[in-house]
Formats: sequence, C-alpha cells, structure tokens
Amino acid sequence: MSTYLLEARSLVKHFPVKSGLFRSRPLRAVDGVDLALEPGETLAVVGESGCGKSTLARLLVGLLRPTSGDVIFGGRSVADARAGAARILRRDLQIVFQDPYGSLNPRMTVGTIVERPLVIHHMGDASARRENVAELFRAVGLPPAFMARYPHELSGGQRQRVAIARALATRPKLVVADEPTSGLDVSVQAKILNLLRSLQRSYGLTYVFISHDMRVVRHMADRVAVMYLGRIVELTTTTALFDAPGHPYTRALLAAVPQTDPRFAGRRITVQGDPPSPLTPPGACRFHPRCPFARDICRRVEPPLERRAPDHEIACHLVDEITSGRVAADLSV
Repeated sequence: MSTYLLEARSLVKHFPVKSGLFRSRPLRAVDGVDLALEPGETLAVVGESGCGKSTLARLLVGLLRPTSGDVIFGGRSVADARAGAARILRRDLQIVFQDPYGSLNPRMTVGTIVERPLVIHHMGDASARRENVAELFRAVGLPPAFMARYPHELSGGQRQRVAIARALATRPKLVVADEPTSGLDVSVQAKILNLLRSLQRSYGLTYVFISHDMRVVRHMADRVAVMYLGRIVELTTTTALFDAPGHPYTRALLAAVPQTDPRFAGRRITVQGDPPSPLTPPGACRFHPRCPFARDICRRVEPPLERRAPDHEIACHLVDEITSGRVAADLSV
C-alpha cells in the first residue's frame, strides 16, 4: 500500500480554444505531470506565469477535472469521486487562493465566511461552530471581534489570514497555497509565511506551495518541482535545488534572484524572451528555443524526467555535460 498522502499520475489538463468558426485546438496547461507527497511535507511548485502552476493547484484539490490522468488522495481518486466520497475528500483537501479579496464574499461577514465550510459539512451546532470560528481566528492571529467585519474593512494581510482560517475550518490534511503572498507587502509576506509554517506544525498539515518567488520557496519548502509549459523539468529537495541546480531553466530562475555571494557568479545564466504559447508548445524539449545550451538532440527528442541522483530528477539531455562544464552556454540566445 502506498505511503503517499497524494499522488498525481500522468496528469493532463487541456482547455479547448477556438481557432476558427468551427474548430478549436487545445491549450496545454498541464501536460503530463507526476508528483507524490508524503504526509507533513511542503512541496513547492515554481515557474514563470503561464507555466500551469495554478491549473495544477486546482486539479490537485478537485476544482478542475483532468483531461486524462488522475489525482489519488488517501488511496481514492479525486477526479472520479462522487457524492459522499467527494464531500469527504473536500473536507481533507483545501486551497488558499492568490487574491483573498476576490475569494471572499463581500456580502458576508468574515466570521460567516469562515463558518460556511462547517455548515456545509454539518460540523457542530451553531454554538460549537461559533466557538470553532473564534478559535480559528485566534490561530491565524486575528482577534475574534473581527468576525463581525466585512472583507472590505480588512487589510490585505488580514484578508489572507481569513482565507487561511477558512481553509483550516474542516481540519484538512492537505492545503494547496496558490501564491498566497504575491499581492502583499514584503513585511506582511513574512508574517503570513511564518504563520503558515506555525500552522503546519500545530495542525499536522501537508502543503503544496505554488510560487514564482525563489526566496519564498527556499524559506518554505522541503522539495521543489520546477514547471515549464505544463511539465515538470526538475524535481528535488530544496537544498539540492539551490546548491546544485541541474536544468538550465532552473538555473535561469535562480539567476534572477539577487545574489551577494560571489560563489554564485560563475553559474549565473539568463534566457531571452517569454515562454512560448501553450497553444503551440515547441516540439521535443520545450525549453530549447530559449536555452543557451541547446543542441540538435534537444530539438529532436523530448527528454524524460529521469533520476540523476538520489531524490533528484531532471528532464534534460545535456545535464551531465552542463554540470561538468563540457557544454558552454551560447550567450547569443
């Protein structure tokens, strides 16, 4: 029996986009993702905007149905769950969205918003629910008196705390945090991140943390999945990713982080341009049009995600040559 809390198996999500009066073509948002999470860990998913991170987040919690593949949570299919089974899964799988104001009903008090999951899942009577909500507010650093306020009366950081309290209301096992700090001031970001780590210890949570900020990832994650155009190109521990990045795209993401340590200067690379459209992804290696190391094989053969070291998987034909310095970057790319 699997010891994983959640598994994504060959997960694919294509959205049909009209390309003519009677024709459509697929937008390949997620295009063959395999992931596995152990209880209590934090897996970060990183990449540029448009790489499929948020779509993956919604697939993992069952808000989207996959085109193919499956998500397995606690031995049960999330995609195929029906009726009572789906209700139980939704108690255990929760999500915190990027925009707390957009995800909170402006016509409800924040106390009512946090209470709604308890009502939907028939968890306690009115008195017990109110006490539960007050406890959740205290857990996320808000005074229970805030329960009577409306979302527009709170700051961005306070609204995100409310969104976190709502996600925790059903005592879930896994929480997907979809860039939960991207719209907040730096000082507020740090407080929310520290709150998430504290809550993980207190509630025994497993996190999938979606982000494009590598500094936040280093602070939060146990493992990191690097995503590019709907696919995972590198998957490893946070320590290994920052100490010995393998894929050229990962190296480019790390190069974009300001560094004061001169030891990093020699391995900084940059890529030009924006990612290609997921409507027309490049053949073979999807990163090859922007990769300064690309060779002919990269344009002809798609690299599989292969284990290159313990707990380190990379999808790159030339990773050994790049790491050893036998292949030089083409700085004109």
